[in-house]
Amino acid sequence: MRRLLIILIVMAVFVGSGCKKNSEGSAGKKSSSEEVNIHNDSSIEEEDTGVDFTLMGIDGKTYNMKNFRGKVVLLDFWASWCGPCKISIPHFEKLYSQYKDEGFIVFGIGLENAQNLIRASKVLKINYPVLQGTQEIAQAFRIRAIPTTFLLDKRGKIVYAQVGFNSSLPAILSHKIDSLIGG
Repeated sequence: MRRLLIILIVMAVFVGSGCKKNSEGSAGKKSSSEEVNIHNDSSIEEEDTGVDFTLMGIDGKTYNMKNFRGKVVLLDFWASWCGPCKISIPHFEKLYSQYKDEGFIVFGIGLENAQNLIRASKVLKINYPVLQGTQEIAQAFRIRAIPTTFLLDKRGKIVYAQVGFNSSLPAILSHKIDSLIGG
């Protein structure tokens, strides 16, 4: 019994950087946290005008990314069943609180039904806008695992991308946000 408990604890330590997304949208294999090469690796239309898409928020409002030009934007692709997503959200909430008055906004893009997103948003105390993602937007951003985070500059261009979550991500994002807000 004790040996089984030790094995389970060791296994739990190794699980947690990210959740693989399969076609049904459920958790699968562990995904390590990695910075994504954003050059030639994004199929989302950004051309000269920056990232452009429209999604419905769980608050009933429609959000078009063109309306947020002039702001630094963090996009967090997540789901309520994803453990690393739940760990990352308080960090994104802290960044949002710290920088929201300086031209920064976070959008949580949930990859599941609206009822689950509403419930999870209340439980996780998310104060930034939560949008209901679609299969098309997940494919356009080439989401293979969650959480996946994108940071957009004031022109809507992707300047940073990260698959998974690790403890250094909040500091990396804070540094990048500081330079983007000031620049």
